[in-house]
Amino acid sequence: MGGGRTRSPPVGLAPARWIRKITDEEFFPLMQEDLWRVPMDVTFRLRCLVAADTRIDCRILSESPTIPGVRTAVLKGLPLLRMRPPMRDGRPLTDQPVEFEWRVGQHSRFSALDR
Repeated sequence: MGGGRTRSPPVGLAPARWIRKITDEEFFPLMQEDLWRVPMDVTFRLRCLVAADTRIDCRILSESPTIPGVRTAVLKGLPLLRMRPPMRDGRPLTDQPVEFEWRVGQHSRFSALDR
């Protein structure tokens, strides 16, 4: 009976971690100006491969709800993101997919990247 224990990564395995996230000042200009005043809270689920040089190659798995133009801004913002790939025994696992959520909300003027 495991009562509240969290699983830690296997010995020698380190998860991917953010090196650079996008700021609101960088992200919101990527959206069309007519979207700046639209109340929204959109969640994107992405799956990425992380290169040894920290660049990410992502595809969008899901988007909810769909607001035209927001997906385009997310795709434009992806090249600004940097992530350290998962590591095993100090070596990058560049073939290991990483999934994360990206929330975009205009009503409170935020964007959040969570793993």
